[in-house]
Amino acid sequence: MHIHSSVLKQAQAALGIDVLSDSDKEALFNQFGQTIIENTLLQFLASQSEWEQNSFESWMLAHAGDSDMFSQLLLLYPDFGKILTAEILLLKQTNL
Repeated sequence: MHIHSSVLKQAQAALGIDVLSDSDKEALFNQFGQTIIENTLLQFLASQSEWEQNSFESWMLAHAGDSDMFSQLLLLYPDFGKILTAEILLLKQTNL
């Protein structure tokens, strides 16, 4: 199993959305996704050197249109996935 599918499954289980219908999942992701991704990006970039930040930004720009961009992102940058999982868990705790 690739790290990206593991992280996504953990995130869905942590939020309790693994039992939602596909349309309900999509609505939830649209509502909270942008905030979670922004916070994850800020934390991830803050943990990187300037060279690493530039490399990451270049990779993001080069792959922005790829259909599997997010999966590749989680595979190539496992620390990003760890921060993402932590952000999702934080959101879950905040909304209890």
